[in-house]
Amino acid sequence: MNQIKSPSSRRHHSGGHGMEHSSIREDDESYHNIRKGSNSVSLSPQEYAERVRDHSETSISNSLYSGQQYDNLARFLWEPYEPTQTRTFPTQSLLKKRARDFAWLYELRPDSPASASPLAHGSRPGKHPSNSEYNCLLILRGYPSAQWLNEVGSQCNIDPEFFHRHLSFLVRGAEKHQHMSFVLPSSQRTIFQMPLTSVGLQATNADHSNLSTKRAKATAEMDTYLHNLRIGMGWECGNSVVRSFTVHDEQLFSIEQKVTVYVSRIYKASERWIAIIWFDCGDDLSQSPEGPWFEPSRSGLHTYFCPTILFKPNIPFTNHQISNQYTAEPSRSAARDLVHQSASLLSTCYGKSLHPATMSQDPFYALTELFSFVSTSEITLLNAISAKLNDTDTDLLDMDPTAISRAQNKLLHYRRILEEQSHKISEVLAFIKNREQLKWPQSQSSKAMNASARTEQDFEYLVDRNVLLQERCERALTTIMNNANISEARSGISLSHRVFKLTLLASAYVPLSFSTSIFGMNFLEFKDHSRGYWVWALVTVPILLVSSLILFWDGDKMRRGVKKIQATVMGG
Repeated sequence: MNQIKSPSSRRHHSGGHGMEHSSIREDDESYHNIRKGSNSVSLSPQEYAERVRDHSETSISNSLYSGQQYDNLARFLWEPYEPTQTRTFPTQSLLKKRARDFAWLYELRPDSPASASPLAHGSRPGKHPSNSEYNCLLILRGYPSAQWLNEVGSQCNIDPEFFHRHLSFLVRGAEKHQHMSFVLPSSQRTIFQMPLTSVGLQATNADHSNLSTKRAKATAEMDTYLHNLRIGMGWECGNSVVRSFTVHDEQLFSIEQKVTVYVSRIYKASERWIAIIWFDCGDDLSQSPEGPWFEPSRSGLHTYFCPTILFKPNIPFTNHQISNQYTAEPSRSAARDLVHQSASLLSTCYGKSLHPATMSQDPFYALTELFSFVSTSEITLLNAISAKLNDTDTDLLDMDPTAISRAQNKLLHYRRILEEQSHKISEVLAFIKNREQLKWPQSQSSKAMNASARTEQDFEYLVDRNVLLQERCERALTTIMNNANISEARSGISLSHRVFKLTLLASAYVPLSFSTSIFGMNFLEFKDHSRGYWVWALVTVPILLVSSLILFWDGDKMRRGVKKIQATVMGG
């Protein structure tokens, strides 16, 4: 069990070691002084959960650092220690046959490539960071159990804020505005999140009229999925978690998962650090709770995810295939039903492209493969949207109102998605640009500096590409509006021509109706019937002339004509 030293004793202990490789400051570190009594105390998993629970009960009336936002996390962590009859979260996800797949530890040895080992848990043998002499990388995957989080939290002295941010799905929808994670840059120096997007295809019939129905159905199914996720119904440790599902068209869709990163020092030897990466991606989605990304048959033949393929120079001439002793090869019949995601390989195959010595010294360099994967998954989504915008351009050439309306709906849909993604990627880029202010240990090697520069360049490109696609959507929407205005103007001109013809007819029939209403066509009072008609005609003609004069009267034109005549007379 780890011995947690007070901040003053840690400063005294670390002072004799020089710490030439570490620039993490004491005021940047999370020391788990959640409430009083944490100095020089060994925390067991239950004590860790108890500290979080106690902090969640801190009221805003007596502290500026109240812990009410930890209420859902505290209930989740304390679940194993509740009496059985009062438990609210399911208990079947505690430590089952796949529980060892949740946490993987990498000892970052400078002289050998990184390799994954299962993290020690309870009585099960294994390694954990506190008894390692190297800097460590810990990868968590999928849905957790409370036992795992308490064990990892107590072993690695993890700031509960890390768990709180990643488990944001525990918060009810109505309460999310009260428990929003910190987004200020100063709160992301040790904990930050990135989106992990997977683009998929469903082998369904392309029916444009059914798209709105499909989206509405997917929204309803996703609400049910997130509700079950919040209460843990049907979930086991290691299942994959999906945060959002988006239907792009009749076949194309995308899912978003989160990856949360935490970097801090290990207490036992303060010059050593640990980086923890928590992926939503765990078990194959076909072996996790069902969501709207599957057809009712749940067959892999109906759903396919586009691979996220990393780039490495001369990769065909290197041995890059993965041989993983911890992953059992599925049977041929089972493999047909799997829906493979490239992200599922990261937990046990991380760091294969990184330089071991540099990786063991620089935590930011150790995360560059993760940054590369995130940027590649994002460009896959942007490429898919770009291809769909090309199809929309074709619809704009069609004068069919139905096609134009469909194109407008697609443009609004993609613009909204691009705006959301732009915000998320811009936050990651801001974090990368501010890496010098993180006070993390840094390697001065050219490999580390070049990798950081490439990472920043990639995310700048993503932001620029996103902006270009947004501008493309705006231009297309402007074109639709202009075309609509032109079409409306043409309709107005055509209507004005018809109204003019109607006016001409009215200018003839209204005076006639007026005159006949006066005379009443009762010509029997005239002794000479023919004279009656002549009288009516003599009265009607002046009325028609006056009506026509009023119809065609243009004061400005008449004044110009009079002036022109006067000028001609005067000139003559």
